[in-house]
Amino acid sequence: RLMPYTEDDIRITAVYITSDAEEYITPGMMCREFMMSNVFMDKETPIIMCGADSTLSTVKKQRLEELYPCPSPYYRMTAKEACDFQDRVKLKLPTPDSDEEKVYKLALQTSARDTSDVHPIGFGAALMFSDGHLISSFQKKAVEYGCTLDAVGQLAQAIADYPQAKPKILAQVDESGVAHAPFAPGRAFLDEHGYGDCLVLCHTRVSDDSYDLDLQIVDVNHLGPQKPNINKQTR
Repeated sequence: RLMPYTEDDIRITAVYITSDAEEYITPGMMCREFMMSNVFMDKETPIIMCGADSTLSTVKKQRLEELYPCPSPYYRMTAKEACDFQDRVKLKLPTPDSDEEKVYKLALQTSARDTSDVHPIGFGAALMFSDGHLISSFQKKAVEYGCTLDAVGQLAQAIADYPQAKPKILAQVDESGVAHAPFAPGRAFLDEHGYGDCLVLCHTRVSDDSYDLDLQIVDVNHLGPQKPNINKQTR
């Protein structure tokens, strides 16, 4: 998410992923997030995937942004840079009195509960079910990045405990009001557990040098394209 490097003269021109599976296997969600966070790469960096056969029928080439759409607006920023960006950001907000606004406001309110000083930015998440029921959670930070309990992932149990309705709208928002698509753990949970139709609010940069953020509403299927087809090929 926020893993910048400083060297300006190094670039990764392509990433090759091979395996002994019959068909190519796409990278997992965490790998995609790591690559998107690495300044040695860019959104256009080709990811070339190949199965054991290595014939053209088992080779797949895609741009990084196709595998990890809608990254955090703060991707490749240091914590300080992200905080500076927050101070200048101009946000497009959800339509007033809409279900999207209700979810957004609850996520924003919940982000205030993320008070750990391990990282200066706090996150809250909120979800509306198809019957209007609302749930929320906030991020629990850990010193090690991979040990942080992200806000979206912590909704998992509440979603499982409410089978009478389907997840309808999700928002993950920081204390400045910026809506972030779920990070890798949250995306993987939603995508791999059958919630692909759930709508997600996320802010995206109008351009890399702009402080204007557009608000997109996409579904989970859009955020988790081509999940790794591991089980079928390794049994």
